[in-house]
Amino acid sequence: MLDAEEVGPERQKPLRTIREFGNYIAANQAYIPDYGDRHRNGERISSAFTESAGNQLVSWRMVKNNKCTGPSEALTCCCRSARKC
Repeated sequence: MLDAEEVGPERQKPLRTIREFGNYIAANQAYIPDYGDRHRNGERISSAFTESAGNQLVSWRMVKNNKCTGPSEALTCCCRSARKC
């Protein structure tokens, strides 16, 4: 494997990120499901957890974007149109 000293500074950050990802995978290998193995064995693969997390993130972003702050007229108009007033 390449050492950080052997590569240029523009490649050090991606190399560090790849190493950190490899360390994460190695440390959490027992907790990461093998969906390919499940599929080959005819087991059901549920995406409910992922869908729930995605829905929460979208909901959080929508609430965050719709907050009205400040006395700006543009924001007031934006909030009124969001409420369909």
